[in-house]
Amino acid sequence: MMSAKAYARRMLAGDRLQLARGLQAMRCGERWVEVVLHREGCFQTQLSVILPGVTVPVHRHLRCDSVDITLAGSGTADVWPRWPGFALANLDAALGAQLLHVPRGAWHGGTAGPQGACMLSFQQWDGEPDFISADWEAHEAAR
Repeated sequence: MMSAKAYARRMLAGDRLQLARGLQAMRCGERWVEVVLHREGCFQTQLSVILPGVTVPVHRHLRCDSVDITLAGSGTADVWPRWPGFALANLDAALGAQLLHVPRGAWHGGTAGPQGACMLSFQQWDGEPDFISADWEAHEAAR
């Protein structure tokens, strides 16, 4: 079975991002905007825009494994537990953002920089994909 990382590589293959035409799935909240760009079975590509200075509280997704990359803006993100490769990440797109893997069930959170943050998320879902904010469990400390 294909992983979220393999899906990200496939979506970025060649000279363009593979998108589904006519798919219009967008959700606007008070602190962020989500746009679904592609869905195929249990896989999904979502664009997320987090407004300037917004802190995303510590939370986890129980149905979604994701690989994210910052396209514009900046911020910080932390993923727990901190095994190799899952430490605090600088999300500054100007510095050449790297892929950030957030495994299903991993606690994570962060803060957008002064211009906000725009991220592309390649996701593998357990079952039918949804907006990532629909699969949200807040940590006790964040409630």
